[in-house]
Amino acid sequence: MSHMNLRVENISRSEILKYLHYAGGDIPADMEAMIARATEEVKESARAKYRYVEKAKDARELEDILLGRDIELLLASSDRVLLMAVTLGREVEMLIRRQAFSNLAYSVVLDAVASAAVESLAEDINRELEGKYAPCHLTERFSPGYGDMPMSVQGPLLRLLNADKELGIATTAGHIMVPRKSISAILGISRLPQSKRVPGCEGCRLYADCEIRKRGGSCGKPK
Repeated sequence: MSHMNLRVENISRSEILKYLHYAGGDIPADMEAMIARATEEVKESARAKYRYVEKAKDARELEDILLGRDIELLLASSDRVLLMAVTLGREVEMLIRRQAFSNLAYSVVLDAVASAAVESLAEDINRELEGKYAPCHLTERFSPGYGDMPMSVQGPLLRLLNADKELGIATTAGHIMVPRKSISAILGISRLPQSKRVPGCEGCRLYADCEIRKRGGSCGKPK
């Protein structure tokens, strides 16, 4: 098991615009200014941490986690798995909430920047783990709620990571992580190269109600 504090350095602009639902065209100067300000505030406020643990795929501890046909297919050539979680910390959450009372528009921008920031951190961790486990190959990340994996997996996954104590991540009765700007995931470790496959829009539990899809967009997950 490993854990580490992180610095938020690179936040994808395209991710920020995706979360703000920009489909193209010029961005107003006042919005550009808010994005720049929010980016700096998120970087300064974040107390980011991550943690991961390696387990044998058939470990008894994973019986309540590796649920569903989709994760079974993803891990078909893996005999070991990684469980991971990353969070920006509660300080960013508090910053967004404070702004929601005084400047709602800016709080929306902060929320989008924070979502892009934690996604960027997850991608950075992916690259680090890929280097660590080479020449083996890692599958893509698969999180509770993707495909046919139930959201109820969230609790057991985070307990195995001791995420409450080590990362400050808790879950609500509806299996939502708090702080919200957190990501948990499962990755397989395989000797075979892994093609990008799930989750596409059709395999997502939010397919029917997704506002991004209804506008003709995508959340950017691999198809």
